[in-house]
Amino acid sequence: MTETSTIALIGLPHTPRKLLEMVVEGQSVLPYREIWLKACNGELPMIIFERGRWYCPEPELPALAQALGLRLKQPARSPRTRASRRSAA
Repeated sequence: MTETSTIALIGLPHTPRKLLEMVVEGQSVLPYREIWLKACNGELPMIIFERGRWYCPEPELPALAQALGLRLKQPARSPRTRASRRSAA
């Protein structure tokens, strides 16, 4: 028996909310309709049209944010103490 993996698809109307979670605060994310227009014009190749609906694969959300000119949040780093630096050396 083989396992198949599925990629989570985010409905295009939900992408602005997901993008807000990923980008630096204070940036304005385009509304759904403007993202939809860009997808229809072929400006966003990561957006797919499947079974009559527009989707963005979840792994492609960072690429979508960059294509829209948004800056992504940097991953949080865990603070290292002096003791852990000494033991690593």
